[in-house]
Amino acid sequence: MSTPETAEPAKPPDIPTSIPPADRGYAVEYIKAMLEYARDDARQVYLRVTAALALAALLVTQLPFKELKGLETAPKVAFFTALGMLVLAALLHHSYLQKVHHARRQIAQCLPSADAAKAEKLGSPTWDRYLNRFKAGDIMLVLAAVLLSWVVVDLFS
Repeated sequence: MSTPETAEPAKPPDIPTSIPPADRGYAVEYIKAMLEYARDDARQVYLRVTAALALAALLVTQLPFKELKGLETAPKVAFFTALGMLVLAALLHHSYLQKVHHARRQIAQCLPSADAAKAEKLGSPTWDRYLNRFKAGDIMLVLAAVLLSWVVVDLFS
């Protein structure tokens, strides 16, 4: 039995010794590329969340509500529907963003072991499974913009 002073240092648990150095380098670069993709994806989604909430805040604070009261019922309904769509778009994009962030953290844990196959299994299903939230958020943004355009044209004509 060895004492703590003479014990050999423990080997990191997740680093397999059977991967050739050249293949390890390729696997690490592949994982880094996946992480970069996730980072860029997150940046784009942050912009969408910010845009949706900023537009909603701008409309609530800057639109002349006295004139909005004078509109017919349909434009009023369109206005409030568009505001709801903007908030829903922000929530859908944020939900997608959370899933991507969680996958990114899991993929990063594959770097020490250079386990590209595991990184692929963690990343691809996340983007595939939750892409509908992202697309739905984009659809909500476009529909809200169309409705708001109609309201603004009706309001100032």
